[in-house]
Amino acid sequence: MTEEKRIKSLNDLKKYCKDKNQELYLLLNFGLRSSKNIIYNSKDKSWSIYNGIDDTYSHYKNDNELKKGYPLFIKAIKKGCLIKY
Repeated sequence: MTEEKRIKSLNDLKKYCKDKNQELYLLLNFGLRSSKNIIYNSKDKSWSIYNGIDDTYSHYKNDNELKKGYPLFIKAIKKGCLIKY
């Protein structure tokens, strides 16, 4: 897998998902993955994430709420486990 497909920081994710829905996936243990559709709303600085693995939506008002509400997601970004399709 090429390095340019990996999201390396929250700022990278903001640029990639700015005001448009993007499909990505998280690498999980044992070669599994979890599909995500993510949009970053630059006007109000909020996040919307659709979790394909369990068909749920998560909404976060800002970066801090995202970090507190979904710490494993932030950890996955830091580890290079959030991948663009």
